Amino acid sequence: MMIPLLTLKAGDVEIVEVQLSRSSHIVKKKIKDLTLPPASIFIAVIRGEEVIIPYGETEFQPEDKVLALVKRTSEPALREML
Repeated sequence: MMIPLLTLKAGDVEIVEVQLSRSSHIVKKKIKDLTLPPASIFIAVIRGEEVIIPYGETEFQPEDKVLALVKRTSEPALREML
């Protein structure tokens, strides 16, 4: 489930949070191997008590909370990906 955390009206963008399940399409994949929807970027991964600034080598794990910045028009594609 995608939870909107903040809406920035000026750019029509949102910061959203998704908790990954074991069945998520991106679990055990690295960011560099993914094709993100247009106008979306991962900004943080919360793993337990640790906050990770994601980069290309970051590999997603089940139960990770992923924060993303996304334009509203790309939100459905990002939701489907996660």
